[in-house]
Order: sequence, then structure tokens, then C-alpha cells
Amino acid sequence: CPTNCTCMQDVEMVVVCSGQGFTAIPEGLPKNTEMLNLRYNSITVLDLRKLYDLELLERIDLSSNEIKTFHGSFEVFTNLDIVDLSYNKIEAIPWKTFGDVLRQFNTLRLDGNPFNCDCDQWKPDLCDCSGDILSCTCNTQWLKDKVSEYPTLGWGVTCQSPVALSGKSVEDVTFVTYWCKTKYRRIVGGIGGGLALLILLVGTTVLVYKRRRRIRRKGYVE
Repeated sequence: CPTNCTCMQDVEMVVVCSGQGFTAIPEGLPKNTEMLNLRYNSITVLDLRKLYDLELLERIDLSSNEIKTFHGSFEVFTNLDIVDLSYNKIEAIPWKTFGDVLRQFNTLRLDGNPFNCDCDQWKPDLCDCSGDILSCTCNTQWLKDKVSEYPTLGWGVTCQSPVALSGKSVEDVTFVTYWCKTKYRRIVGGIGGGLALLILLVGTTVLVYKRRRRIRRKGYVE
């Protein structure tokens, strides 16, 4: 059992590490952990890869931390059905953090987080291009779609920014995703256009050079 945590084995292995000032997931968690309580700590980066050995994990409470960044995915936890991420610093959640695991959840709490509902940006945490660089995904739009698909999970996703959307439920927001969705398409297009222009300039320069050489030769002959 990790230092400053309490591990209790009854019907289930319950590990309580709440309010201990942890800034990351503690080392030494029992592999048979089924319920993990990490609320009221100071975790900023949630590295789920540190929990991959907990194959029996069913419930995890990470509420009231400082979480803003995610690494890894909940998809590996085949028994997980309750996740509490409420009251953190989450502005956006990469779609791959959950993937298709939501179908097995009973509860997913995200209330009390300052979600950024502006999809019309290129920020990596808002606009995820890891799936298809020619058709990027706005993470908050993906979240809205999942809230509609699984309405009974108790999400509680509310926008904090931009100001015009502050206080609105993500379900009530109409997203503008063009700039995110076409991010790399436009970059690739710009590079392609630039290369085409460069080739045209080089070709024109070569033609002009050859023409001048012919004119000079003709002058020498005369």
C-alpha cells in the first residue's frame, strides 16, 4: 500500500489516498485494487498509464484535484464503470482518453471544470489531429456528441470560455469546427501551393536563362 494511503480488503480492495497532497498518482498501488480514491490532492497531469496494472479497477475518484492534462486511456480498464473527474482544471479532454469505453460506464462526472468550448482554434488540447491529420477532431464537439449518446452518465459539462458561451451546457452549444477540422488540410494545401509556385519560378528562371544564352550565342556568330 502506498505511503499515506489506506488499503482495505473486504469484499473489494479499496484504496483511499485522499487529501494527502499527491501531485501524481502514487507508486505501489495493489494490483487487485477495485476502488481507488484520490480526491482532494494536487494532481495536475493524469497519467493513466501508471494504473494499467490495475486490471480489476471498477471505480476511481479523482475529484477536486488540479488535473488539466491527460496521458493514456481509460479503454484498458475493462471493469471500470464509475469515474469522477469533477472540480479539476479540465478545459478539454482528448477523445482518445475515453475512446469507446463509455458504453460500459454507469457514471462519469465532469462538473465543476472550466471547459473551453471554442473549436475554432488550432490549440492541440482543443483540436486533436492524432486520428486523421486531414480531418481533425474538436475534442469538445466530440464530448458533446458523447453526452447526447450517453445522457444518463451524469456528465455536467459546462462551458467557461469563450465568454459568450460561459455558463452554457455543452449540449446547448453549436460548434464551429471548420478551422480545427481542416487544420492540416490547409497547411498541406499551403505547402503544396508554395511548392507549385517555387517550381514555376524555377522553371521560368531556367527558360529566361536559356533564352538569354541563345541570344548571346547568336550575337557572337554575327
